[in-house]
Amino acid sequence: MSEPKPPSRKSSVGKDKCSSCSKVISEKDDGIQCEICQTWFHPKYGYVQKCTNIQWYCDTYNKGIGQVVEELSKVKNRQENTEVMTQKANNEIDSVTKVQMNSIRLELSWTNTAVY
Repeated sequence: MSEPKPPSRKSSVGKDKCSSCSKVISEKDDGIQCEICQTWFHPKYGYVQKCTNIQWYCDTYNKGIGQVVEELSKVKNRQENTEVMTQKANNEIDSVTKVQMNSIRLELSWTNTAVY
């Protein structure tokens, strides 16, 4: 999965309108765009003092983003636990395989000794 690119801070001059006031966002306004819905806002309506390379979500999507982050954190924890358990299982398989191989070698050596 590719890294999300930072939101654009410059709207298409004279084209994009602020979702709060419906006025065109000019280049000097340094508008901010929601990461999810791609809607533009003047920074004062987005409660942003100065636009920098931040991830920003409008009120509509900001309410749900916390829940999404929490669920992603749970998924990450489950993945990490699964990786640890998989490594333990692989180690146990390797250990059992080594014991079985040693047992087979021992049986073969006894067989070879008994034949001579």
